[in-house]
Amino acid sequence: MGKKTEYLDAYIRVSTASQKKDGNSLVVQQRLAESVAKKLGMELRIHSEGARSSTTQYRDELAQIKDGIRDKTIKNIWVQDRSRIFRDDLESLLFRKQWAAPYNVVLYEGELPHEINFKNMTPHEELIYDIISKVQDVENKERSLKSKRGKFHRLAVDGVERQKPVYLGGTPLFGYKNVSKEWKVDREKSKWVKWMFNSIESGMSIKQIKDTLDRNDVPPARTKSGLWNTTTIRLMLQNKSYTGLHTVRPKNKIGIDENRKPIYEYIGEYTYKIPTIIKTGQFNRVQKLIEHNRKNHSNNKQHFSLLEDILVCECGTHIGSHEKNTTSSLGYAVNTRKYYCMSKNYDWRDGKGRECKNKMSLQMDKTNEYVLNRVLDIASQSSVLKSKFKKEVLDEVFDKRRDVKETEKKLEKKLERIQREIDDIEHHIAHATVEMSLNEDYRSIGSKVVSSYAARLEDCKKGYEETEQEIESLFEEVKWFDWMEKFGETLRVDTSSEAKQKEFLRGLLSKIVVKSEFGYGRDKTKEIQRGHSLEFHYKMKIVDDGFEWTDKTTTPWSGKVLEGKRVDKSDAQRFVSSRKKKV
Repeated sequence: MGKKTEYLDAYIRVSTASQKKDGNSLVVQQRLAESVAKKLGMELRIHSEGARSSTTQYRDELAQIKDGIRDKTIKNIWVQDRSRIFRDDLESLLFRKQWAAPYNVVLYEGELPHEINFKNMTPHEELIYDIISKVQDVENKERSLKSKRGKFHRLAVDGVERQKPVYLGGTPLFGYKNVSKEWKVDREKSKWVKWMFNSIESGMSIKQIKDTLDRNDVPPARTKSGLWNTTTIRLMLQNKSYTGLHTVRPKNKIGIDENRKPIYEYIGEYTYKIPTIIKTGQFNRVQKLIEHNRKNHSNNKQHFSLLEDILVCECGTHIGSHEKNTTSSLGYAVNTRKYYCMSKNYDWRDGKGRECKNKMSLQMDKTNEYVLNRVLDIASQSSVLKSKFKKEVLDEVFDKRRDVKETEKKLEKKLERIQREIDDIEHHIAHATVEMSLNEDYRSIGSKVVSSYAARLEDCKKGYEETEQEIESLFEEVKWFDWMEKFGETLRVDTSSEAKQKEFLRGLLSKIVVKSEFGYGRDKTKEIQRGHSLEFHYKMKIVDDGFEWTDKTTTPWSGKVLEGKRVDKSDAQRFVSSRKKKV
């Protein structure tokens, strides 16, 4: 019989894609493994993990090695150094106790190589092994800290002094590329990013966008299959970096939890300017459309709901709808249709524990009828919407559309100015943070500097949010113009069509807040929920508006509309049913 073949199983890995591609570290490790196998007279088996983080990602090849150790098909393991295979000194210790010693594994390290035979290790040898693992763990953490300091320094120096969009590593966001460690727009990919945002606004679904990208052989950023997935597209459409404001949250690993998952401590949050691909106004409009589509498709609803995307509970949670067909004890069909606060459903999903006083649902048909009649009544009494003023209003629509476009351009430029200031402040904070970490004498002054910049940063971010809201208000005004052109002639609604009713209501209302109303029960000692009141929020000030004649001597007489209110509150109503089963 011939000599039994002995194998050397080499585990190779790099931490980042750039190391894999640019540094040729995997190639170097493989060549070292081939040299070691030749020296030892063993047949080499490569286990390449590729670019895989040891702290944040599951490692398939390492799992296969452990399976091989358990099956006794793997006995000799080689690594360039211990940090390639172990996350930290604790994992190294567990490997020795749970895998290497029980299964008589031999570990080889480095180019020479250094042999570690775990069989019959003396306590002294075990101590030496654990000490070396601890030293390597400390060295890894120091390298990681130096890397983070280097990134902060680049933010401070390149950002403040040279005003560059610093690229800090990782896979570039689709639509961008890394050129000399700076963010640059990828001309070809950015066209597809713009197409995605435009397509959502034109009514395409995310699934349709995915199919189009696949058919046109547009390569996604990461997937091995070369095909897009809807989750990636949705996350891209919700990524604010496309507006030119990129946020990073540097972190340090401070330990591991009971499930062996890393625990991180976030050092801070830094926001800085990168090239813009999508305007803020369009980005915000797309967010509303995504949220609207999410609500419409939640729970795979098969029934039509007139008010679900308008109703909001007083606790701030979305109001959902439910329809159920059952058979009574007497054998006839029973149809239950209701609106209810989704807080309990959301609590079950995320465990946040929302507090909501609305314990009773609203009967859908009665609520629909009440809301439609009340809104029609408000609209019919509005001086802005009355027929004798509609012509004047509609004549102004074209001019107002043009004004909206001009205003939007000015607000977008204002956002860019605020973005630049935020970018500048963030870089100053990063610079001061680096100095404090490197120079103890600067810490007392640095903390004051950071505090001053942080206060100004909050003001800038508040101004940014307010400007975003102004752009959103412009978008609402455009939708109002669309509504006026469609319904402004008659204010009549085809009540036989729920779709037209919904379109009519969405044109006038931004939301309806459902509030709980309480009163004493039969025993007169304890307050219980007796019903609901509704708070109607209109897009324009048409509640209790009026008209005043200013000159009756001219033909036609001239006058002006008196401004009304946006909010209309109803009295307590009893279109309710208990969310609890009666016993």
